[in-house]
Amino acid sequence: MGDSARTYKTGLTSFSGSASVYMDEADTAQIALTVGSEITLAFYFEGATTGDKYYTGTAIVTGKSVSASFDGLVESSISFQGTGTLSLSTAP
Repeated sequence: MGDSARTYKTGLTSFSGSASVYMDEADTAQIALTVGSEITLAFYFEGATTGDKYYTGTAIVTGKSVSASFDGLVESSISFQGTGTLSLSTAP
């Protein structure tokens, strides 16, 4: 009982998120996104040129919605839950 400060240990990590895009009927990968699909993500900070840093990981699509306004573009939004590690990488 003599300790005066709480301490913590490293535990399990996780990541999740969402993304919104304008639909492109020619993009077969975008059309194939369905709930339950496993996807590979790459989050670039500023670009994809040699030496640039980015995060990469695998996730499962947990939700998808498609919307369109009368005079706008068709939009899609997906939500995802990471599976495994989100790793920091460097573009080759």
